[in-house]
Amino acid sequence: MTKSNLAKMPEALAYRLVNDERYEVARVVWDGASTRTANDLVRPRVDEEEAPALAEAMQVLREVLADGPLPAGNVKRMAATAGVAERTLQRARHALNVTARRQGWGPGAHYVWAMPADAGQLGNHGTQGEHAMDAMDAMPAGPEDDGDHGRLPYPDDPGGSENDHAE
Repeated sequence: MTKSNLAKMPEALAYRLVNDERYEVARVVWDGASTRTANDLVRPRVDEEEAPALAEAMQVLREVLADGPLPAGNVKRMAATAGVAERTLQRARHALNVTARRQGWGPGAHYVWAMPADAGQLGNHGTQGEHAMDAMDAMPAGPEDDGDHGRLPYPDDPGGSENDHAE
């Protein structure tokens, strides 16, 4: 396992255990690079028959983000229009490993959601994770700001309100 929050994550390696006839023990056979991550392996599988609301939310999220990253508020509004509850949308976001990235600072700041393959379009400058942010993404406050300097919660913060500029 490698811990790295400042560099690109290395490729995961696949392996399997096989019976060693000579010593009668298990031995490791390396199968090369894998596209799976540790999170993929520990994430519970979603059975669409047992969790139809979650499966529907996942499909809506895939469709909404199919053309690339969008502001979180837009995604939430589109999902609500499609009949997806916000909590179910959050579960779908986690199940699909959708990234949430803060863009900007101050009252004009907002979160942008992206499918994992689109996360590079968000301008990652050496930080990773769902709450990643850095000064390169800062947007200066403009004259159109209403002066409300409410806090910007994390994407899953239940304490956020409509008056906060986080979406």
